Amino acid sequence: LFFVVVTSHTFAQSEELMRKYTNNFDLFTDIWTNTPDNVEIKAINLGYNLSASYIIPIENSNFGVLLGIGLTGHNLYTDAVPAEVLDQSGAGTGVIAFTKLDSLVSEISYNRNKIALTYAEIPLEFRYYSKATGFKASLGMRIGFLIDSHTKYNGEDYLFGSEDVIRVKIKDLENISEYRFTPFIRVGWKWVNVTASYGLTGLYEQNKGPAMHPVSLGLSFTPFH
Repeated sequence: LFFVVVTSHTFAQSEELMRKYTNNFDLFTDIWTNTPDNVEIKAINLGYNLSASYIIPIENSNFGVLLGIGLTGHNLYTDAVPAEVLDQSGAGTGVIAFTKLDSLVSEISYNRNKIALTYAEIPLEFRYYSKATGFKASLGMRIGFLIDSHTKYNGEDYLFGSEDVIRVKIKDLENISEYRFTPFIRVGWKWVNVTASYGLTGLYEQNKGPAMHPVSLGLSFTPFH
């Protein structure tokens, strides 16, 4: 009898805990705005978002406020590499621009060329959720802190112009914005949602690189809603 009582109490506590917390897994593609005219970006640039949030319900309503922690990764696939612009004397200007790979080596062949970014984030959202129908909608903001940035290249040697296949990974990219603000919306039914977000903060610090912003569109999965 004691075991049954303890088990029931533990199960009730677990249910209560699940009602107070939720998590999300988002899979999306980025559409980059304000890209340089001479640079091509792939149509699909897959990214992800993982988050866990504490639910603060608004009494006697279907509304609540959620505050949590998260991790977001972006991949920008392109035919160019970021490099510092040089002045006429050959000195660095502190400004980043994209240089097309085929301008370095004509008819170059490569399998992968991308910029990868990872942000630790604090999501804050206002949510409507109907237990009766399973419908939910959220509007929120993510505050992000850059924790990793790198390029990854796999293909013919663009550094020295040889036909050797090389793999190049450059970490801690210059002038990438260290902080960012990303408003988002999520609408769905039970554990499946569609989501969209827009990066208010540019990829690069202001006036230190192309003024590119990501528009992210994808699906969001909420196992515990």
